[in-house]
Formats: sequence, structure tokens, C-alpha cells
Amino acid sequence: MRNPKYIALSGVIITLALAVGVWRVAASRHPSGKEQPVVVEYIRYQIPPAQHEAFLTAYRQATTELDAAPQCLAYEIAQGVEEPDNFIVRIEWTSIQDHERGFRTGPHFPSFFAKVKPYFDAIQEMKHYNIAVQRRRAAGSK
Repeated sequence: MRNPKYIALSGVIITLALAVGVWRVAASRHPSGKEQPVVVEYIRYQIPPAQHEAFLTAYRQATTELDAAPQCLAYEIAQGVEEPDNFIVRIEWTSIQDHERGFRTGPHFPSFFAKVKPYFDAIQEMKHYNIAVQRRRAAGSK
């Protein structure tokens, strides 16, 4: 059975997207030059309070490898407001294949993984998603 909190949240997001008239599928330009849908990896962690800063430091250091990887388009790390032990790492990849066969078998993965491996057991979920609807606007714009 689905969690009612998540159903309500997705309803709000869909309602908001309908209200502002923003329905588009995000796409990226693959290194080959071909346009394709962006794949987003979400990694959900539950980190004890005493490890928050070390966790964030590890990911800050691991961004060096993400920045160097051509398969990585963007990333962010968010900490829960209501539940500050919850962290979400969101990484946009050129494709799932580029992530799994390119990045994970490439030169940047070993040092990336070494930095974040101490938190591997704290992962609650790690999955790939296609962006179905997206709207971004600059802060302060209408």
C-alpha cells in the first residue's frame, strides 16, 4: 500500500505543475551529441546526528569526482528540515547506462566510493528515476 504522505505530496506537485502550465520532459545532450532524457539517481540516507558533519564533508570531497565525470550533469545534497537525520543525494546522469557502465567502471568511481563508503549501510533507498515534469525558475522571478 502506498504511503498517504507521498500520495498527498505528489498530488500537490502535480496540481502545482498544472496550475503554472509547466509540463515538459527534461533532456540532456549526451556526450555523443544525441539528446536524451535525463536520469536522476536518488540516494536516501538516515544519518545519526553525531555523523551529520562527517557525512556532508565526505560528500563535499566526493564532488571532485562527480565534477570530473562527464556522465554527471548535476548533483545536490539536501538535509531534512522536519527530520534532520534524513539526507537525499540527487545526481543527474546522462543515462542510466552512462552511470552504471561509464561512471562506475571509470577512473573517478574508486575514489568517489572510497569517500562515501562509510555511509553505505545508512542508505534507505538508492534508485534511478526519469524526470516526468520539471519547472525551474530563478529566485525572485515570477
